[in-house]
Amino acid sequence: MGEHFKKVINIDKFYKSGYIIAHPAWEEDVMDLINRSGIAKDFARKLRFNLRILEQFKKESVHHSSFEQLKHIDDDFAIYSMRFKNKLNIRILFTFMHINGKEKAVLLLAFSEKSKGKKGTSYQDVIPEAIKRLKDIECREME
Repeated sequence: MGEHFKKVINIDKFYKSGYIIAHPAWEEDVMDLINRSGIAKDFARKLRFNLRILEQFKKESVHHSSFEQLKHIDDDFAIYSMRFKNKLNIRILFTFMHINGKEKAVLLLAFSEKSKGKKGTSYQDVIPEAIKRLKDIECREME
């Protein structure tokens, strides 16, 4: 799936910069969403735009209208949401962490948040999984 994802989203340049990293399951989350939706081209464009903002402005990017802070975990971590206005209301949860002394933006998971009254997933449903993935990345970095 990795190479197909990178081709569809054209995300290699963001990974090469070293500032943005992703949990291994994140790519699968995104591909599942866009394969079901038929919005791959539009979503890919918006994702690249938001990743450029994240890469350029780093922690200051959370003040952009496409970003919001969701949960303050402790003094070192908070979970943020990257929002995409489309028919699926795709959300990407991410955090900032230091790895080998360097700040990184870590893409944790993607999901579809539907409007109230429609069947969908809420932030409360996915934050525990985001925290689990964050801990998984922390464990990998300690190895």
